[in-house]
Amino acid sequence: MVEIRYLSANAVVIYKGHGTPAQPDPSGDIDATTETARILKASDEKNELWIINRLDRGVAGLMIFARNKESA
Repeated sequence: MVEIRYLSANAVVIYKGHGTPAQPDPSGDIDATTETARILKASDEKNELWIINRLDRGVAGLMIFARNKESA
């Protein structure tokens, strides 16, 4: 589960649910990074992301992505 909580030209903050991997892993489960990019693309937003912090699969909470190299 991924829910966008904040969106600007430089950053996006999402809520990542418990059990969701932060980034792609061998399980093939839907991950927060890929899902966030998909949501942005569906909204006609630039979907290039840089992970600023990760959360383990078993942890729910906020993740921050930079939306451009300069912000990262």
